[in-house]
Amino acid sequence: MKKGKYIGCIVLVNVILVCIWLVGKRFTKTTTNYDINITMESTVSTDVVDEVKNAITYFPKSVVQSFTDNDWKFVLLKDFEDDERYEHLGSVSTIVGLINFSDKVITIRGSAEYENAARDIAIHELCHYADRIWGNKSSSDKATALYEKYKNGKFITFAYAGIPFAEEYREDMLYATSDKYEFFAETMKDYLLHPKYLKDNYPDIYNFHRELIKK
Repeated sequence: MKKGKYIGCIVLVNVILVCIWLVGKRFTKTTTNYDINITMESTVSTDVVDEVKNAITYFPKSVVQSFTDNDWKFVLLKDFEDDERYEHLGSVSTIVGLINFSDKVITIRGSAEYENAARDIAIHELCHYADRIWGNKSSSDKATALYEKYKNGKFITFAYAGIPFAEEYREDMLYATSDKYEFFAETMKDYLLHPKYLKDNYPDIYNFHRELIKK
């Protein structure tokens, strides 16, 4: 092989390697380790803890940093009735997550019934947190207009996509549009977890959260 061709091959190989590196960097999800305060009952699985830790990786760095800097914490309970503060909910309650702005606590029921349930619950509650620190975007003119358009079950979350409306699922399927705050949290959760579903079926909601999170 002539010297010129040899040098040309080296340059071409280097260019290819750089392109591969850039593509890998573009599509590799980078995460930052945060010191999140998590309190759990001994009966709660460590898998649940891992799911909660995974939940924070979906949020902008500023949201997670605010959560830690302001001394917020997660409390993971096997059942809410195990804690006297939540006894009134009982074991038959459909509530699986709560956010308390006064106590700076997100409480999650750790006995969820499906894989990644704790992650989904944590993301939902963190969406409420993001809404608050961003100045209650759920009450903005754009968010209000979207809620008015999709309330009364006109928005269906990814979790219930393709499931025929039935009385047994009525409460769960209507929860996302039960009020503007839950609408914000559920639609933002779908934006973070299932952006293609949201973009394909509700492009106006997708664009709302896209513009919000870009800021």
